[in-house]
Amino acid sequence: MVDRNITGWVFYLDSDAYIENIDFDLSDYLKDKGQFAGIFSGYVNNVPHWVNSGGFALNFSHTLGRRLATDYWSFVNNIPDEKYNKAKIWEKDIEDDQSMLNSLLNRYVEDEGIGYNFIFEREGDSVVNLGPFIWQHIRAHAPTFRDRVSNLTETVAQITKGREIAWPDDGPGYYFPTTHTSIKTSVGKKNPNGVRTTGKDGALLYGPYIQLREGDYCIRLFGKLLAEKDSSTSNFELSVTENSGGNLLHTSSHQDLRNNQGILAEAFFSISHECLDVEAVVRVNRETNLEIYAVQFLKIITGAENFGIRKTEKELPHKIW
Repeated sequence: MVDRNITGWVFYLDSDAYIENIDFDLSDYLKDKGQFAGIFSGYVNNVPHWVNSGGFALNFSHTLGRRLATDYWSFVNNIPDEKYNKAKIWEKDIEDDQSMLNSLLNRYVEDEGIGYNFIFEREGDSVVNLGPFIWQHIRAHAPTFRDRVSNLTETVAQITKGREIAWPDDGPGYYFPTTHTSIKTSVGKKNPNGVRTTGKDGALLYGPYIQLREGDYCIRLFGKLLAEKDSSTSNFELSVTENSGGNLLHTSSHQDLRNNQGILAEAFFSISHECLDVEAVVRVNRETNLEIYAVQFLKIITGAENFGIRKTEKELPHKIW
């Protein structure tokens, strides 16, 4: 979202957090807070900037809000894969997400003296978590993981009873950072950001071999064009296949995207049966100069225009029936 220049307030929720009061007037709450970079549920151990990371809000119209998102992302991605692979105990063998966030906030407040740009609310009164708008069903609230999931399911069902659900059970799709092990490269080079071109012809990326049900889909590539030389181009080919490449679901050429970043490509395809190993393939030539951060598969649903996805017959040229 930072790369795509998203502005305004962005709320983060852990998977065990939910909106407790759907009728809460969020616009009224935020209307006088545009000068702040973020809002947190703080005062853990009575330290204002020691926060619960299960729910918080960042203002992407504020320089420091965007910086915190970038610093947080860098903190996670700078941990070597080897350390992740060897870690067995969360919070002991590897630093957990809440500790990472608190380390950053402590640096901002104690070392840089810029804590005044953030709002630290108290648990119980915090709008961003454990308060009147968002609640979190933490581990201490249930004896087992199964109980926790069951309680969450029942609670959310009660809250949404009689209301129209925006997303069906299929969810918003699949998002794969290209640093993920299921994304491979033949001619590219992986780095902490993703995978970038190296001046060679061939497959910059392929993967992740996922299962998709019948339906209409949108695939997106997130990244950045690197026009460092006059001879550089943004030309590449995007394909979607299944059955180890034996069945082509979509193919399209993309070019003249110089100086672009964020969503580099967006394409649409349809499948009439359940596919077990859907793969995205991006092919480049020697002049292509770009870096791809992530691949996303989105299932197009009724009312998808509300989420920025436009579905028309013109945009769905490749149908497999």
